[in-house]
Amino acid sequence: MCGNPTKSLFFRIVLVGQVMHRLKLDWKGNEGSIAETAGTFRIMFLATIVYVSIDQFLKFLPFFAMLSGSYNDDEEYATLAFVRGIIGIAYFIITTVLVAKTRAHIRGKFSIPEKDCRGTGMEDCICALFCPCCTLAQMARHTADYENYASKCCSETGLGPNAPSIV
Repeated sequence: MCGNPTKSLFFRIVLVGQVMHRLKLDWKGNEGSIAETAGTFRIMFLATIVYVSIDQFLKFLPFFAMLSGSYNDDEEYATLAFVRGIIGIAYFIITTVLVAKTRAHIRGKFSIPEKDCRGTGMEDCICALFCPCCTLAQMARHTADYENYASKCCSETGLGPNAPSIV
């Protein structure tokens, strides 16, 4: 079993994809029809795999180039580190925006008022930016009954096939 704390810490986009799938949101965080939202989890899962693969490839590319003897330039290493950093920042921004949009959707759907940033509309952004793990775990618990149904790592909803939708 892969619990929500683990997913919220290491696989943020996968967990937000599961919550978005439960809420019938598309991969951009917008409401849609069942057909439009059917692939949300798969897109998020694939995005995570692509990001991790590219990141690891760029991370170890200089090592393999040194082994082959074709790599000896600090400028090439700096360029790879820069590209890796840009990709990491883009992944972080995308994750933050999706978490904030999903949290705002949940608050609107369940009429949950802002607690700490009353009237500013910034609470969702602040929570997504400064504590995405806690925010994701909270959203997952709010949209599923984990007391009666076990969490599943790679299912579209994060739950087993017989778990009802509480959203």
